[in-house]
Amino acid sequence: DGGKTGDYSVPDGRCSAAAAKSKDWRTIEEASGLRFDARSASVLSLDSLRHTKIASAIRREAGKVLPKDLLKRAATLGELLDEIGRLPEEPRHAPAAATHNPHREYAVWGMMWHSRCQWLFRRNRPLSEAKLRVALEQLIDRHAALRAELRDSYRLFGATQQALTVFELWRRHGAAAMGSGFIGRLAR
Repeated sequence: DGGKTGDYSVPDGRCSAAAAKSKDWRTIEEASGLRFDARSASVLSLDSLRHTKIASAIRREAGKVLPKDLLKRAATLGELLDEIGRLPEEPRHAPAAATHNPHREYAVWGMMWHSRCQWLFRRNRPLSEAKLRVALEQLIDRHAALRAELRDSYRLFGATQQALTVFELWRRHGAAAMGSGFIGRLAR
């Protein structure tokens, strides 16, 4: 989707920046967590995690496989959008397997964007993205703790780091002074 989504002209006949953003542009912004003001904006500084998230979002939203080298090669958002526009759409259905090999293993890896949560599923047959999404949504619905959100994750991280630092200093220097007591034995 390289064109405009509607006629959003300003009085002098130019289009507003928000109106000119294509679906792929908005997908890239959402996946990367960044905002681009113009097609001439540089994308050279995007890291590998953002590359992966953009490629995944384009595949999910536009049905196009975005090669890693294409992401590395594009210097501006406009070049990236033009390249995405030229990519063919992949079929929306998985091709039927000719034979089922019970010894073949399929791995599905996932990582949460705003946390360190990671997982890996290993199966003896492919797992569709749609089925995985439904299963994860049902899991989240069943467990309130999975819906919890930290108000200030950096504050928790800082407090945890301070506590671990104090514990490490105590373990190295203070536990030896405690002798053969219970705490001293724990620290060894």
